[in-house]
Amino acid sequence: MQELTAQTMKCGSLELDPETRVLSGPRGQIRLAPAPFEIVQKLMRRPGVIISVSDLISTVWSDPDREPSEADLALRFHMRSVRGAIGVLGCSRTRIKSEPGVGYFMEKREQ
Repeated sequence: MQELTAQTMKCGSLELDPETRVLSGPRGQIRLAPAPFEIVQKLMRRPGVIISVSDLISTVWSDPDREPSEADLALRFHMRSVRGAIGVLGCSRTRIKSEPGVGYFMEKREQ
C-alpha cells in the first residue's frame, strides 16, 4: 500500500492520491482515467455533501466546448465505473449515493 502524503484524500478505507490519480483500498490500487478521477476527487473533498449534477459536469468538462452533448448520460457512465472501482478495491463501507434530481455524494457507512 502507498504511503499517505499531505495531499492524499481519505474516506473510510478508500484513499485517493491526486498527484498520481491512484485510488486505493484494501484489495489494491487502480489508476483512474481523468473523468473518473475528477468525480472521485470532487466527492472526496466533501464527503456527505451532495454535489449537484451540473457542478460535477462542469468539474469533469471544465471547457464547455469539450462537454459532450449529453453530459448527464456521460456523467452517469463515469459514475458507474467509479462505483465499480470502489467495489473492486473492497471498500464496502464507502459508496457513492445519488439524490435523484439533485446530485451525488460519497458516504462512509459505519459498521
